[in-house]
Amino acid sequence: RPDFEGPVPESIGVAIDDWAITSIWRRPTTSEQQRFLSAYPPTLAYTTAAPGFDALVIGAGGGLDVLGALAAHAGHVTAVEINPAIVDAVRGRYAEFAGRLYDDPKVEVHCAEGRAFAQADTRLYDRVVLTGVDTFAATEAGAFALSENFLYTREALDLLLARLKPGGIAAFSRWWYEPE
Repeated sequence: RPDFEGPVPESIGVAIDDWAITSIWRRPTTSEQQRFLSAYPPTLAYTTAAPGFDALVIGAGGGLDVLGALAAHAGHVTAVEINPAIVDAVRGRYAEFAGRLYDDPKVEVHCAEGRAFAQADTRLYDRVVLTGVDTFAATEAGAFALSENFLYTREALDLLLARLKPGGIAAFSRWWYEPE
């Protein structure tokens, strides 16, 4: 939110293939630090959820959307991240920094492509969240002009909506990029 003036948790930026970026966040330990999570726009999907809700986070990266779900009192978060090196970093080298986020008993982590995971996993969720799962790693070469993202097809959207419980919410956030 533009009116947020509190502290932003410390984070470590991780560059993937020299352009795509995710961040590993220091897990907030105080309510003042957690206020950031409720002000972060992609966490709006969690604001109306009843405590104990189930969330599916596709493109979990370094865990910001997972932290947001936990701060909103999720009972269980299924985090799907395509890059095993990121999951290894959150669970390994930066585990203490991240507050052992990916070892939290409320968090279930899968290294998988998001659509394939949603196809295989037939559970229903109160919230399905995809935040910035795209990168611009190939924009300099123009490679995105030659590739599709199968998370944004009509069939994929139907699949993700089918994973919602009645009254559930799906939230998508994408980067906006205008080349100069």
